[in-house]
Amino acid sequence: MPRRFAHLGDWLINAFPIVSWVDESTCQIGPDFINTERDIQRTIQEIQKFRRISSARLHPVLCALASADEVSFQEQAEMGSQFVSGKFRSMFLDIFGKSPEPGEWFRVERCIVQSYKSLVYTNTELMREFIWTTLGKSFALRPEEESLTSFICISSDQI
Repeated sequence: MPRRFAHLGDWLINAFPIVSWVDESTCQIGPDFINTERDIQRTIQEIQKFRRISSARLHPVLCALASADEVSFQEQAEMGSQFVSGKFRSMFLDIFGKSPEPGEWFRVERCIVQSYKSLVYTNTELMREFIWTTLGKSFALRPEEESLTSFICISSDQI
């Protein structure tokens, strides 16, 4: 069992570039968003083009924090339960140290989002170094794979 534990932040923030919105309108993302198959890059571009995003799903809000001026959310219930998950509150507290109420528009402070992105990136890189050092191995993608989900393990003396 590890002797130390650390909260790294939401790793997915690393996938969302800091960009400027181009569409003055508001984008509404419903709870069924998770059930649709979409190209991830196009989805990110679509979400990040709007000035305001309101979502019933957590990760579209996380994506929008890197571009939108304002975001709001509708709280999620835990799967198969009527109890709210608290995921949005936890995310906002983690990033901003405060959380809006469900349905309340929240003004995004981009410099705080950038700091959070830097923190998460640094933390994940430190974790990667720790794992490589601990295992004495490196991870590499198979050349024929295009997904980061397909890893093979190569010992460090083979690199």
